[in-house]
Amino acid sequence: MPNTVGMSAKTVSNLLRDEGFVVKLKAKSHGPVVMPSHWKITKQSPKAGTVIEPGDKIKLTVKLKKKYAPETKSPVATTTAKADSDTTSAGLDGAHAATACDRYGDAKYPYGWKGHIILGVIASEARGDDYFFKFEADVTNAYDAEASATVDCTVSGSNDAPEVTEFDVY
Repeated sequence: MPNTVGMSAKTVSNLLRDEGFVVKLKAKSHGPVVMPSHWKITKQSPKAGTVIEPGDKIKLTVKLKKKYAPETKSPVATTTAKADSDTTSAGLDGAHAATACDRYGDAKYPYGWKGHIILGVIASEARGDDYFFKFEADVTNAYDAEASATVDCTVSGSNDAPEVTEFDVY
């Protein structure tokens, strides 16, 4: 099980379900999870590093992202709040960067691409203006030859406009 804390509940739950897992989103406050895209993961079970198999149940505890949460602090405290440490200087988070890498792979490998951006993540981190991902993927070429590969992907920009600046498959 990868570390999903801080990532978008919608992105993670969709990817895990696509891989055959049973996913439950549990909110600690603010009622039921109606729009998963408005929530981010704060806790997960099983813990990161646990070996999981398709069909396993995964519980993700979530909280509303700041822009969707009801205001509980003064406007001054909100504007001076520190940004998440797992985002770039432009606010690009891991979920949006991973999605940009996966879409780039789809475009680069039209004969077959399966980026393992949840369960196959080797490394991911915000690096100043960029977000770096190293993950596993399966690719197919024009002759139907399939191969497993490792991908290094660097993304810049923001959540609204992520841009893949480096993409190496080996």
